Amino acid sequence: MLRNLRPALSFGLFAAADYKRSILKPNIVRTTRCSRLLSSLSSLSSVMDEEETSLLSSASAVKIKVLSLHGSGGTAEEFPKRLHALNKALMSYSSNNVDDDTSTNNVQLEITTIEGPFEKDDGHCWWTMPQGVRSFNAKEYTGFEESATKVLGVWEKGEFDIVLGHSQGAILIASLLALKRTPYHPPGGYIMNGVSFPNPYTQQLESLSSVVNDKSNGSPNVLFVLGKQDNIIPNTSGEQLLDILQKGGFAVSSCYHDGGHGFPEEDEEADVMKTIVEWILQRQRQRH
Repeated sequence: MLRNLRPALSFGLFAAADYKRSILKPNIVRTTRCSRLLSSLSSLSSVMDEEETSLLSSASAVKIKVLSLHGSGGTAEEFPKRLHALNKALMSYSSNNVDDDTSTNNVQLEITTIEGPFEKDDGHCWWTMPQGVRSFNAKEYTGFEESATKVLGVWEKGEFDIVLGHSQGAILIASLLALKRTPYHPPGGYIMNGVSFPNPYTQQLESLSSVVNDKSNGSPNVLFVLGKQDNIIPNTSGEQLLDILQKGGFAVSSCYHDGGHGFPEEDEEADVMKTIVEWILQRQRQRH
């Protein structure tokens, strides 16, 4: 039983100094923890705990390249902060569970984010809908093509290990899968947090039964992360997508946390965080 998990809601807890940022192009931000930060470790000590600073100091860390898409109302600037706990858990777990036949001390995320082209509240979104309509019951996503073009322009140029989406960002990934427009399946798989069924592409999703597995890499991997207390998107909608992708030939896994719509945070009893980390590391080991 998973207990005492909560969604990542307070972005102000994570200081900007904790990330090294370089602008790739307008509204695309890459955040990475790497050896270039070693010279400024002293200035980071006030915002990083002792364990994290030690892990950051490792020159033998392996970087996992992640393309991440924020949810409705989010931004490219704040979204990596939602993944702070996952990155920290990944570094800690991998550092403490080193195989005898590897010199790698820890594994870290290198995150590239893209910002939705449409304004919403204090952030951005990937498409617009009439008042009261939700992505899981909408007949169309107005602006989807503009967003798809923007995301695919980055996706096809980068060699990403994982493609991760939250809420509307995850629905965008699911829609691209339904339309068979992904430039490639990332070897580390897809992670979808708080996702719903992309209703406008129901017919295309139902036709995914024709997906042929890649003989060299096997089925594309997808991990669904769902909050038991999610009152934004019903779990049943995400589970509907899970079932149809599984029938379409994807290797599907899922985990549930006791929180709501946000990405789970690290906690002493955060079994779900360990599950996500192990899922990532398993695919990392299979590739090497």
